[in-house]
Formats: sequence, C-alpha cells, structure tokens
Amino acid sequence: MTFRCDLHIHSCLSPCGDLTMSPKRIVEEALRHNLDIVALTDHNSALNCPAFFSLATQSGILPICGLEITSREEVHILALFETPSQALSLGEWIYEALAPLSFDPEKYGDQVYVDTDEVILGAVDRYLGQACEYSLEEIIHAIHNHEGLAIPSHIDRPGSGLLDNLGFLLPPEETGFDAIELSKSYWLSPYPLPNQHKYACLASSDAHYPDAIGCLFTLCEMEEKSWKAFAKALKNKNLHIPPLV
Repeated sequence: MTFRCDLHIHSCLSPCGDLTMSPKRIVEEALRHNLDIVALTDHNSALNCPAFFSLATQSGILPICGLEITSREEVHILALFETPSQALSLGEWIYEALAPLSFDPEKYGDQVYVDTDEVILGAVDRYLGQACEYSLEEIIHAIHNHEGLAIPSHIDRPGSGLLDNLGFLLPPEETGFDAIELSKSYWLSPYPLPNQHKYACLASSDAHYPDAIGCLFTLCEMEEKSWKAFAKALKNKNLHIPPLV
C-alpha cells in the first residue's frame, strides 16, 4: 500500500512557526491534503506532541512525534519517535543543553504549547531556535537510545544543512543516519550527491504556516499504516518522491 507522508512540520511551539499552527490546525490541514502519516518536529522541543498525537490518532492519521534538533555544529536533524513519551524524554535532555538566553517573543515569535482545544498551557522560556551543546554524534546516539530515527534535515540547504556545515555526506555505516531529507530546491532540480544512493531520501514540507502543510511529501510503500512498517520502509528505501510542478 502507498501512504502520503509529511515528516517535517512546525507548530506554534517553534519560534519561527505561525501562532495558528496548533496541533488541531495541523491535523485539519493534513486531512485536507490527504496525508496518511504526519510528523510534528518543533525546534528542540516536543511539548506539543501529546495534543498532536491524540488528535491525529482520533482522525486516522498515523502520528509521528519528533523534534528538529540543532547540533553544536549548527546541523539540523530530525528525531522521529513512535510515542510522545519518547520525544518528550529526549526533549528534556535537549532543553538542558540550551543556553539560558533571554527570549523576546516580539523579536523571535511565540513559543507556546497547547492542548487539543488550542488552549495555551504554557510558554518555553529558553530560545528554541539556538544550537544545543551536544555534537551531532551525541544526538544520533541519544535518538537511537530512545528507539527513534535520526534523519538530518534538508541537508542541501545553506546555513542549517549538513553539507553546508560539514561539507560532506559519509555512508550510513559511518553516520548512523536512518535516512536523509532533501529540500524542495533539490527536488525541483535533482543532482547527484556523494553517497546519496545509499540512503532513503525524503521530501517534506518543513511547514511553518497552515498553507504549506503537504506542499511537499514522500510516498511510502508499506505493508500497513504503523510505526513499525514505516521504519521498515525507510530501512528498505521503499520511498518515492512525486514530480514537483
């Protein structure tokens, strides 16, 4: 069976995410775009994952709970998990590795987490858009210890991508990556990358606003709509990126 997956979406918890990006709105937009599997991946925190997990499960969408972590090397990496508790546990570890920088919502945007009815439960004090003190290697190890998948984000993007910050992509046996994500620019005009063929390659919306959800997605060939089948599809590279227009 073929499933439509958008595995990189930010909510109102991310300082760069629009305040309208509540878990409820994300699930509504995912349904409107016929998405089957959706990952919530806020910057350095998973506090909106519980509400998202509940709403997505009720709607028939397979929810994947995650974070987009910024390593010490300024590399962005997606940490994807089956349950909110796994994502929240890793998020606590990451939070302790963030500098206690003063946070100005007027300058950086809100960092709020909400319940299933969009009621604000709280706001995060530390700036979530910063790099943590952990290295990329340490983060990958921690993700796997929490039984998650480690996928570097938009590796071809200037500034926060793996290639721009490290300059190379080693094979999976040397990196520990479970897949790689490439940006929309890459999929509009693909070109060969060293060792790329050794990885499952993903396309995701990286949505920060409701209208962007599902604008870029991956088709996964899976036996069933489950976390176990999804992880197997990545391992076997049973993925397809539809042509962009």
